[in-house]
Amino acid sequence: MLRNRRRLKEIQCLMLALVMGWVFQACEEEKVTVTLKTFHVEQVTATSGSIRCTVVNEGGSLQEAGLCFSATNTAPKITNSRFIPSVGSLTDFTTTLIGLSADSTYRFRCYARVNDSVYYGTVYAFKPTTPLVDLVSVEGGSFNMGATPEQATSAATNEFPVHAVTLSNYRIGKYEVTTSQFAQFLNSRMITSTASGPGFDGSVYKYMVVTTRNLYYDQDKSLWLPVSGLENHPVTNVTWYGANEYCRWAGGHLPTEAQWEYAARGGRSAAGTLYSGGSVAADVAWYYATTKDQPGVVYFAQPVGGKQPNELGLYDMSGNVWEWCADWYTAYTDLAKRDPLGINDVEAAEAGVTQKVRRGGGWADTQTGTLRVSHRAANTKASQAGSVGFRLAANE
Repeated sequence: MLRNRRRLKEIQCLMLALVMGWVFQACEEEKVTVTLKTFHVEQVTATSGSIRCTVVNEGGSLQEAGLCFSATNTAPKITNSRFIPSVGSLTDFTTTLIGLSADSTYRFRCYARVNDSVYYGTVYAFKPTTPLVDLVSVEGGSFNMGATPEQATSAATNEFPVHAVTLSNYRIGKYEVTTSQFAQFLNSRMITSTASGPGFDGSVYKYMVVTTRNLYYDQDKSLWLPVSGLENHPVTNVTWYGANEYCRWAGGHLPTEAQWEYAARGGRSAAGTLYSGGSVAADVAWYYATTKDQPGVVYFAQPVGGKQPNELGLYDMSGNVWEWCADWYTAYTDLAKRDPLGINDVEAAEAGVTQKVRRGGGWADTQTGTLRVSHRAANTKASQAGSVGFRLAANE
C-alpha cells in the first residue's frame, strides 16, 4: 500500500511538472520583442530629407512598418500624425519626406505593427535646409597611388608599395568644411549642447569637442554659432563620427583615401608635384612656418582658400587641417584596384583595426613631409584635435 502511494505521488509530481513546463513553454512562445531603430535624417534639402529605419521582430507577426512625422506633435504616432508605410522591406527601409517647409521643425520616428500592437522608435527632429557646399567635379581616371618617384625621398614605409588605382567620376569639396557649415548641420539636426548625436549605425556618438576656436551653443537661442571671426575657418576638433554624419546629412560621404589622393594630386591634370598644387610648401599650405606669424587667432588654422589651389581648383589639400577619410587604416598591397573602399567594419573588427585614415597635414606641423600628397596618418574614430577637420565628397 505504501509503495502504491509513493508511486501515485511520483505520477502526480510528474504530471505537474509536465503541465508547468507546458505553461512555461506557452509563455515563451507568446513573448514578443520588437526593436526599432530610427536613424537621423540625411540627404537634406530645403524641402526634403531621407530617414532610414530598421525593425527587429522576435516572436510576433510583423504586419506593417513605416515612418511617422509631424511639424506639430512632439511625439508623433500613427494616430496623431502623418505616416508613410514602408515599400518593400518591413525590416530595413528608407523613407524620403518631400514637400517640407524650411520654416518648420519636423519630428519623426519609425513604427511597427506586430500582433495588432504598435511599437515606436526614438523621436528625432530636424529642420529642412539647403547645405552650403561648393563641390568640384573630378573626372575619373587611373593613377599610381603611394610613394611615386617625386615622393619617394621623404616617404614612410606605409606609403609603399605603389599600386595602380582606377576611379570613377566623383565630386569633392572645393574647400575644407568650415565652422559656419558645420553649425548649419548641427542646427538642422537640432543637436543639443552636448554636440552628440546618432551615427551611421544608430548609436550615439560625440560629433565634436567644443573649444574657443570653433563653435559655441547659444542656450537662449538653442542655436549653434561659429566663434566670431572664425566663420570661414575650417571646423576643428571634429571626430570621424561627426565628419561622417555631416557628409551623410549633406547627401555625400567622406572621400575614400584613393579619392582624396587622386584629387590632391590634381586628377587627370596632375603635374607630379610634391604637395597639392606645387612643390613649394609655403605657396600652397598653411603649416607652422606660414601660420605662426599670421594676425588674428595666434597660431591656428587659417580661413579656407587662402593659398594657391591645385590643378582641379581645390584649396588646402596640403596643410591647414588634417582631413578625415572614409577608409580604415591598413597596409597597402601591390594589387591594382578599381574604386577601392578598403576593408569593411566587420573585417576591421576581426583584424583588430581601430583607426581611420587622415590626410594632408595641418597648421601645427613643423615638418613639411606631412603635407605631401602621399603621406598617410590615422586616428581612432572618437579622437579629435585642433588641427583635424575634413571635406565633403559625393557621387557624380
